[in-house]
Amino acid sequence: MGVKTKSGIAEQPIDDETLQGARNRVRHAQELVGDADLYIAIENGIFHEDGKFIDKAVVLMISKEGKENIALSEGVEFPAASVEKARQRKTSA
Repeated sequence: MGVKTKSGIAEQPIDDETLQGARNRVRHAQELVGDADLYIAIENGIFHEDGKFIDKAVVLMISKEGKENIALSEGVEFPAASVEKARQRKTSA
């Protein structure tokens, strides 16, 4: 069963905030569903790696016993200028 959940983080998460968004989504799903065997959340974010901006998905899986697995997708590099423009729009909004 899929449910729409909230990440509770910025629209465009950066670095560790991405995993936090996935954790928040799992917690919200647990509140909504309550009795699932497995909860899975996916959150995309921008990661700083070697001076580059890389968009990746964080996939977080938590079993009803609390066992946690985390996987990262392959990344897509974003031009620094595009990331800066997005940040400027966020602060001017």
